[in-house]
Amino acid sequence: MTLCFTSCNMDLAPEDQLSTVTYFKSGTALKEYSNYFYRMMPDPETMYAEEGEHFVRDIHSGEAYWSKDVWKTLRKINYLLANADQCSDADARTHYVGVAHFFRAYFYFNMLQRFGAVPWYDHVINADDKESLNRPRDSRDLVVRNIIADLDMAVDELPAMRSAYEVNKWTALALKSRVCLFEGTFRKYHAGTTFNGGSSVYSEVLPWDDLLQQCADASLTLMQEGGYSLYTTTEEIIWARAYSKDLDIKHNAQAWSVARATGFTKRFADLYLMTDGTPFTSQAGYETVQYLDIFANRDPRMAQTIHAPGYIQMGADKTYAVKSWSQPIILGVAAYAPCRFSG
Repeated sequence: MTLCFTSCNMDLAPEDQLSTVTYFKSGTALKEYSNYFYRMMPDPETMYAEEGEHFVRDIHSGEAYWSKDVWKTLRKINYLLANADQCSDADARTHYVGVAHFFRAYFYFNMLQRFGAVPWYDHVINADDKESLNRPRDSRDLVVRNIIADLDMAVDELPAMRSAYEVNKWTALALKSRVCLFEGTFRKYHAGTTFNGGSSVYSEVLPWDDLLQQCADASLTLMQEGGYSLYTTTEEIIWARAYSKDLDIKHNAQAWSVARATGFTKRFADLYLMTDGTPFTSQAGYETVQYLDIFANRDPRMAQTIHAPGYIQMGADKTYAVKSWSQPIILGVAAYAPCRFSG
């Protein structure tokens, strides 16, 4: 018995369990693991959790939440980045490291919009790492710089082949454009404002005009090289969810808009341009145009977002009438009920 026990190799990985030693060896494993990250992608119902000047709902709720469920996706992302070098397929390794960099940037952009500065974690935190678990916020400047750095790496690492359902180079450029526009305009129009515990915008190093230039550069590259076009075909779609009746992959957006008195504000509806490219708000008497008339000569995408006269619901064979619930609803501001989301 002694000979048997002393001759056993106790360092072997268990064959009936997944482990980092064996799991991350192939590109297929990296793909399967990174598929989890797509849960972060918003769906049509996500907008109903938000409240603001462009959207209102009937019941207001608290905004702050900070739980392990929010942060566990970040841990999974950092876990892939820490173990991807075990993959023997160099092309797959580069691809899915790019996917991880994209989603880490996307995670932190969502956190930045909701909380401002937050702790930046670029490594896997163990349960006994009290110091990391109790860290204070990093500076807003550090968070923004790291988001942009992750997106720059994603642009270099991800393939240039377009895909509506998998992140790629163009998805990363589109997100970089949005990040830089958000943060650049925030800093420009909050000059001297204190936030995040008293930190002044101008105590940060990254200037707003540099951010807006990065936004313009990313947008120009996307427009000139990405191969996308507006409204003519599905070539407009950069990133989308695929819904399928056959696979029972559905959303509940229509039920929200019908039954819960939710809708876009008039201010949001006014943002849609006229078909000739001029602002709707430049039209004489735009403030008093009635609901059934606001869609005339407007950007066609307006009727894809807000319930318009002549709307035919997907799968139906007749016009879906504009009923009383789709008329302006007074909830502090006038609201229009959205009813159409293409999937």
